Amino acid sequence: MKLALLKDNPLNPGHLPAFATWNPAPEVGVWQAPAVAASKRRQADFAAQGMTLEPMSGASPVGSWMRNTLQRLGMASEDKMPDVALANCDLLHSWELYSDATALALTAKQQWDIPLCVSVWDNVPFALERNPARRRRKERAVAEADFMLVHDPAARAMLEDAGVPAARIFTCDPGLDTDRYAPGARARQRYGLALDDFVLLVVGRRLPAKAIELLLLVLRELCHDTTLHRKRKLRLWFVGVGNEKARIQARARQLGVASRCAFTPPLSYAQMPSAYRSADVVVLPPAPPECREEYMMRALEAMACATPVVAADDDSYAAFTEAAAARCPTDDISALHHTLRRFVLEHAYSRNYGSRGRKQILHRFDRIPFSRFLETRYRDWVAMHRRT
Repeated sequence: MKLALLKDNPLNPGHLPAFATWNPAPEVGVWQAPAVAASKRRQADFAAQGMTLEPMSGASPVGSWMRNTLQRLGMASEDKMPDVALANCDLLHSWELYSDATALALTAKQQWDIPLCVSVWDNVPFALERNPARRRRKERAVAEADFMLVHDPAARAMLEDAGVPAARIFTCDPGLDTDRYAPGARARQRYGLALDDFVLLVVGRRLPAKAIELLLLVLRELCHDTTLHRKRKLRLWFVGVGNEKARIQARARQLGVASRCAFTPPLSYAQMPSAYRSADVVVLPPAPPECREEYMMRALEAMACATPVVAADDDSYAAFTEAAAARCPTDDISALHHTLRRFVLEHAYSRNYGSRGRKQILHRFDRIPFSRFLETRYRDWVAMHRRT
């Protein structure tokens, strides 16, 4: 079986099925945006898993902001020619209804009669439909994609409301490599963090401005808490914030907590487990609709490493973390202050959340059950398409 995985945003090989365990193992190609596929580091990550990483020939060479502006003005072509190498594939799998990758996969499906599955993390009805081009893509995917893969009831309900027949929607828990994302030794010196700091970790390129400003306010309150001074020095650690760094630094200086903030550039997939293990708590702000997968998988990665998670109190996180993560309204300074303060002061409380998180991952989110589910479904879908 030849599989083609197409995704706009970086795809983490640690989140994919264990293809090597399939019998026989499939031939897997990954198509991503040219800038992503050009990364030598990402190419090596996929090569280590026995997969190739290719640029999506139909992807726009302009940045996302410019591309979205052109689409709003009706000046961007949506019908791009897919890579001819896709013609030899038995199954296409893309992510999100409105993405460049799904638009390209739909064209390949139409041109070469290949079945298409679309993974859908978006669970907000009518989200991102102000952009006419994205709205048309969603409508086309709803009408033409053969199968939809979702990971929670809210995403399934959103698809059914959009008109997708229930028989085309399949539900399973996502999976991740629990050998890679696992408890282990800390590596704080590698990141310039003191061994006795209490480290609050925030990961991501696109962070909601309001949530981060409130977190900085909470950091200031915690730093002024004399009870905590006798415990450990607090450090708020941002990994991979990209263009957000200057704004966060300016606000931290304004609030007098700049010396308590640390910044690390984006890390490779292989490095992220050590980052989670080097933190005392991972803080997860509310997830924007277009970044839902990224935020949910961060929660699962941290839990797999037995690092306690404090997540926004919304249904998105609740569906995945259940009682294994502490949840509180991230717009409530008092509630967030109380929650983080307890993690600093009560070691047993923190350790209990870490243990519960790891158990939750092994129980629901190990990639072997996920891999078996997809192996069965992929083979069924290909066989069904060949019969018709």
